[in-house]
Amino acid sequence: MLDKIRAGVLQLSTPDGTVCVKPVFKERLLLLWIFRNFKILPEQVLGDREKRFIDRLRGTDRELLPGSFGSAEGLVIGTVDYEFMRKPAVSERRLSTQTVLKAMPPVSATPAKLAIIHRKEA
Repeated sequence: MLDKIRAGVLQLSTPDGTVCVKPVFKERLLLLWIFRNFKILPEQVLGDREKRFIDRLRGTDRELLPGSFGSAEGLVIGTVDYEFMRKPAVSERRLSTQTVLKAMPPVSATPAKLAIIHRKEA
């Protein structure tokens, strides 16, 4: 834990690859709080304040480190996953209503009969 406070990094997993950002001391403390329960968080679950904070970290002129930086030493405070809600592949896309209806067995034209059971009260 002390190593993460002294030299921890934030890992960003994007469709273009994984990179690490080295925050300053106060930023590392805030990141430790954000990632207190989870090591990986999808960008969609972050609050507006956290998103702005991480976007500020990404947008600064800091040196971007390789994605594997700090992993072996246990210096990764947490990972923001920007790929979590990726666009589905063609095979994963939803089927149209017409396709589903064609695949279903035909529905019987006769209405279903209901059975009513009367119980005697004891």
